[in-house]
Amino acid sequence: MTKKKEKEKEKKKEKQDTVHHPHDKFFKQTFGTKGVILSFLEANLPKEIFRQIDQDSFILTNKDFVSSTGKIRNSDCIFKALIKGTQNYIYLHLEHQAEEDSLMLLRFLEYNTLLMRQHINEHDTTSLPAIINSCLYNGNKPYKAPTNLHDLFPNLKQVESYMFAGFQLVDLHTTANEELLNWKQAAGAAIILKQGIHRDFCE
Repeated sequence: MTKKKEKEKEKKKEKQDTVHHPHDKFFKQTFGTKGVILSFLEANLPKEIFRQIDQDSFILTNKDFVSSTGKIRNSDCIFKALIKGTQNYIYLHLEHQAEEDSLMLLRFLEYNTLLMRQHINEHDTTSLPAIINSCLYNGNKPYKAPTNLHDLFPNLKQVESYMFAGFQLVDLHTTANEELLNWKQAAGAAIILKQGIHRDFCE
């Protein structure tokens, strides 16, 4: 691609951004400041959450994430603070939307996963931070898209007590061979895997 075409492409993108996202720059410049965002959070977060934020350590943090595939993901505003009286962190993630997004929850989930990975790498820890997601919507009609992740899953009633509640652990180390024999066709494979912790199967 020639430099002329690259410039034309950049100008076209800037024009599209100006037309489709006229409030983004204003949003980031205002809500990206400590005083404004703290006032917003105080007015909109549950009081028991807001009271736990150590405002002295409250800062705007990195908003760009690189996924495992190398794709850069840009969020709007992410703030980081200590939880009062602890060395544990809380992140406040605020996204601006001018249009309804039926998969906004999935976007938040993707950002949260990348944010947790980034936090682990930066702080050399296996403890995950608390993350509060907020969406500031200024569309021209009431927002009716799902705001609860469970609402995105049809027929969730069958698995809602398991999904996002953790994972099922099957620990072969503590499972007796007699119990594994009840696994029918899976029994042989399970016993081989269990004994596979030894370099010498004869043990």
